[in-house]
Amino acid sequence: MKPSHEKVGEVLAVDLDGTLLRGDLFWEGLTRFLFPRFWRIIPALGWLVKGGRPFLKSRVAAATALSGERLMWNEEVLHFCKTWRDGGGRVVLASAADREAAQKVTRHLPFISEVFGSEAGDNLKGARKAKRLVAEFGAEGFDYIGDCAADLPVWRSARNAWFVGTESRRATLAARLGKPLAAVAPSPACAGALALKALRPHQWLKNLLVFFPLCAAHRWSDWNCWQQTMPVFLAVCCLASSSYLLNDLADLDADRAHPRKRGRPFASGAWSIPAGLVTAMILFLTGMALATFSSPAALPVIAGYYALSLFYTLVVKTAPVFDGIFLSGLYTYRMLLGGVAGMVWISPWLLAFSTTFFLGLAFLKRYIELSYLPEDGDDALARRGYSRSDLGFVLTVGIASGFLSVVVLALYLDSSASKALYASPHWLWLIALILMLWIMRVWFLAGRKTMHDDPVWFAARDWVTWALALLCVLAATAAKPI
Repeated sequence: MKPSHEKVGEVLAVDLDGTLLRGDLFWEGLTRFLFPRFWRIIPALGWLVKGGRPFLKSRVAAATALSGERLMWNEEVLHFCKTWRDGGGRVVLASAADREAAQKVTRHLPFISEVFGSEAGDNLKGARKAKRLVAEFGAEGFDYIGDCAADLPVWRSARNAWFVGTESRRATLAARLGKPLAAVAPSPACAGALALKALRPHQWLKNLLVFFPLCAAHRWSDWNCWQQTMPVFLAVCCLASSSYLLNDLADLDADRAHPRKRGRPFASGAWSIPAGLVTAMILFLTGMALATFSSPAALPVIAGYYALSLFYTLVVKTAPVFDGIFLSGLYTYRMLLGGVAGMVWISPWLLAFSTTFFLGLAFLKRYIELSYLPEDGDDALARRGYSRSDLGFVLTVGIASGFLSVVVLALYLDSSASKALYASPHWLWLIALILMLWIMRVWFLAGRKTMHDDPVWFAARDWVTWALALLCVLAATAAKPI
């Protein structure tokens, strides 16, 4: 909605968090303060105890250098404010965020003439904000744009009340307000859909690797193995999604600079950071609870998987080369989980194949990300440790690792180990050929920039991959497992 007439001399006060800004400035700063240095939660708690929320806000703001250009702004509200200013009105920012921090991040918005915010001992929220604005502009001497129940006292003191958010939420607040509450920027976003997107359920395909040791050992008819392994699969899905949420919070700035990832729930500001943290904790506790339904030996191994995932997010991700090795190790670790849960011995051949194959996929992902870097943009991947000059190295290592996995498979097929498990092992050579074909195809598509930058997402939607996988199953069946 646009302002209805000329606004000469009229004041529009606009909230920052969840209104002008998609997200919350305090949580944006706190996230950058804590990631990847989790130990900083200790001084943060000390600041909260010492001076309350306003003091914590000011200290976090001083410790983090947030750039307004890297934050996600509500375009509809920006347009509304610009139109108000162009009509001769005055626009002021009235936020519960730290005043100095709010001034810094809105410096690039010329239509804002003054900033009111929280200062030491004064959290400018709710009734306090209403009192401050009335003192400055008089009762009903201003219009106000807000987004939540905390803004009710301000709306009651305002001449006109404006709202940003979902229509259902607007109707609920309007009933409590007792006066018209007009929508500036209705949001159709569904919290459930945002949460599901952030959990990345398509990535759960990776966790099917926990069943691979059972199949490789021909234990698919052993019901006890499945009973022990299924809880591990569900637990790893929960823990993986929990780590994805924390990973997205650690990568906020990097994701916002990425052409595709900037649409993720946290990066876009569509889903709140506190909700994400609570969800991550619930998923962690659920995953560990599910792990207790498997064998006792699996619980510490599952906890180790989560610890390694966090270590990758906080430390290893920014280390070139090591990140690829670590990623391939996490894939192989899933197989170890399945072996421990199902009490199945895992062949060194399987571990060698898994490590080399997934190392190739890890570098394939980095290659695609590097190749999609804009020519007139940054020369390096944000929070990844690679630059455009590494493209040749990543290409070489990725292809070599992929083909090395085929060599490992071929050596296994020529060994006595395969002959002991299959009556007609010569059919398995088709799998080696199919695997080599698939590796060449994905690298070919990556070179043409026609492949999604997530190999798992690509494989899940690629009919050729599914057809080749079916051929592999048929070849394994023809080999007559013993």
